[in-house]
Amino acid sequence: MANPKYAVLQRMKKHDFNAPDQLHVSSFVFIRNKKGEILLEKIAKDFEGPAAGKWVIPGLVLKFGEHPDEGAKRVFVEELEIKARPFRFYQNQSHLETNGHWDILYIYESDAIPESQLRKPAKGIDKFQYYNPAKLPKPLGYGIKDILMAEKKPGKTFK
Repeated sequence: MANPKYAVLQRMKKHDFNAPDQLHVSSFVFIRNKKGEILLEKIAKDFEGPAAGKWVIPGLVLKFGEHPDEGAKRVFVEELEIKARPFRFYQNQSHLETNGHWDILYIYESDAIPESQLRKPAKGIDKFQYYNPAKLPKPLGYGIKDILMAEKKPGKTFK
């Protein structure tokens, strides 16, 4: 694993998840129903990137200079293809990933979205479904288990 002495933010014209020593700043939205299940999205197999064919928590890497709140709004509009709805900041997480990049996550929460509103996935997303965090589907992407585990240990970089 890369161990850079200093983290450097480099503005890329095209995001390359495999480039070494990157800093990724992302917004994720936990959408939980009354049973405590979380909404996941299955990324299309032909989608470009490491999440192709995997289940992920709705989220995205922020655009250069974008505020995390704006990124959370974009999750609703661009990924879930619904009007932005109320959300609240939940916590920050820091993850040092095995592929040599560092993730700073802004995690938000929002109330359940009726499944009837989730029938039209955005391009690159196959479907949405609520899952019990103890019984997650496979294959998982973007370290869902890591995010859920780190949720229990706030204020620490998770490896």
